[in-house]
Parts: sequence; C-alpha cells; structure tokens
Amino acid sequence: TTTLVPSNRYYFYPRLFEKVADHIVTLEDLGRLNSQDLSNTVWSFARIAGVLQTTTTTTTTTTAATTTEYPKLFQRVGDDIVKHRDLKSFRTQELANTAWAFAKAEVSHTGFFDKLRDH
Repeated sequence: TTTLVPSNRYYFYPRLFEKVADHIVTLEDLGRLNSQDLSNTVWSFARIAGVLQTTTTTTTTTTAATTTEYPKLFQRVGDDIVKHRDLKSFRTQELANTAWAFAKAEVSHTGFFDKLRDH
C-alpha cells in the first residue's frame, strides 16, 4: 500500500519501513553501520511518523504507521550506541538528530540519554 501525504508530498511505503526495521533489529552486529547511518535511520522513522501524524489530524484518511510500531528498532539502535559506540564518532548534528528522533518517537532509552548527558 502506498500512502500519499498530500500536504508535504511524501510517499510512504509501510512495507519498506517494516522490512528495514526488521532487518536492522535482526542483525547480529550493527558495526557495519556508521554513526550517520544510525542517526539517519532513526531520524527517518521518527520523521515519517511525524508527517503522517500531522497529516492524519487534518484529513479523513488515517494510517496506523507511527513510530510506536518500531520500538524494537529504536531499542536496538539505542542499545548499540550505549554498548558499542564512542559518542566522539558522532558529529554534533548526528547526535542532535538521534536525540530528536528518540524524543519524537517517544522512546525512552535511559542508557542512550545518560550516555549523551555524560558526553
């Protein structure tokens, strides 16, 4: 199913997001993903959900696609950052985008935010 979000001219492919999230969650090691990859991934999941949530409040079309469908993705990325990443490898914008994505997705990952606070 393709959902057109007219106000922002975005196309959303729910199955693609599901496949990406499932793939990342099942990877044994996220080491081949760099800090920008991780940041861009969680940012995109939070961003598309934000666009859809905004749009569904102004149209009669609703969609079930929200970041709450992807908590395992956010948990997996947060765990990887806490256990295996030096935050010095993240550029400032990547850290800001990652923190924003977790907040926007309403995912509380104490370990990630503690590590960010102590950075």
